[in-house]
Amino acid sequence: MNASEELSAVLRQAWAEYGAGRYAEAAQLLTQAQTRFPDSEEIAYGLGMAHFKADRKDQARQAFTRAVELLERDVKQARGTMLRRLAKGHLNLLDKGTWDLEKEIWHYE
Repeated sequence: MNASEELSAVLRQAWAEYGAGRYAEAAQLLTQAQTRFPDSEEIAYGLGMAHFKADRKDQARQAFTRAVELLERDVKQARGTMLRRLAKGHLNLLDKGTWDLEKEIWHYE
């Protein structure tokens, strides 16, 4: 498994935990992955989300701050990726009544 495949697998697993409401488990997976992929804005963002949902505000703030720092490196590409995911989420909300995050928005090639 190459690094890109490894990152995708970790993100899928972490978002599956998150989608199931297991925020501490998602945060643990993402924290471990962050040592292997310290420059992944997706890991930093996911870690912020998991900490936020687990009511760990200080850790969430730290993770979101890191995500912003990483995303500002390539704003145009990152913005496009995030807007695409948000648009898909809104389409799912309109069509299905749910964001369907696990399958549609957090799907990695």
